[in-house]
Amino acid sequence: MKHLLSKVLPAALLAAAVALMSLAGCSRGLKYDPMDYSPEIQFIDSLRNSTGGPEYPDNVKVPADSLLRSWVGFAERFSAGDYAGAYDFTQEDNNFSNIIIYLRNTTAQYVFFTSAWSDVIFNMKASEDFYREMDDLLNFNLAMVKTVIAMGGEDGYVPPHYTDLLRSMGMIYRLAGDRSVMEGFCDEIYNGYMACGYGDIPSRLAVLYYRVQFLSDYGEADVALQEVRAFKDVVLNECPPDELASSLEVLVQLEDLASNPRTIERSE
Repeated sequence: MKHLLSKVLPAALLAAAVALMSLAGCSRGLKYDPMDYSPEIQFIDSLRNSTGGPEYPDNVKVPADSLLRSWVGFAERFSAGDYAGAYDFTQEDNNFSNIIIYLRNTTAQYVFFTSAWSDVIFNMKASEDFYREMDDLLNFNLAMVKTVIAMGGEDGYVPPHYTDLLRSMGMIYRLAGDRSVMEGFCDEIYNGYMACGYGDIPSRLAVLYYRVQFLSDYGEADVALQEVRAFKDVVLNECPPDELASSLEVLVQLEDLASNPRTIERSE
């Protein structure tokens, strides 16, 4: 699978992100330079290090060396294209939970889910238990986000990682291959994007992006292409002028995605 960041992350932004990386990984006896690893690992680590404040909260009892070793172990296997090895490594000891703690903030964690972890799962068939565990984890996070929104009252605070979380959940449901779950999650995506202030057309485009990925992955690229072309008429007729160019650009990307599908075998 081609690196996603090479398509969606401008070189200048990646360079700036890498510049944010601290030397924390080189301390405590373990040599670690993110530049030795794949673009996904570099970017995720830059997001992790963009968070100010203490290295870890006071309630984190796992030694920093252990957290870093878990992350480096995954990074080495992933960057070498050893997806099965990367997955197996996360199932040993407490490596998966250590990686999540190491990443420190929700943005880095969700980008990890939707880029590196997505590649790992795409390249091997995960068990039903895995999808169930990921579903539980992400739904717990979703419940917390909705609680925060509900408690925000008139101030209308919406956690900035809400859309990152929705993309992570969409990725897991897409890889699990359950059509009914995919259909049911579309409303969740739309409502979440609307809550974040994206407006009707961008929110519907987020849903369409998710649908096109799912349909293209599972042998229905022709249906996906029809949906993209049908929605182009909606955009031309209903999109605010200041959003038209960017919306049409997204549709071009979706048409290309549907025209060059990858195929995932459905689990029985």
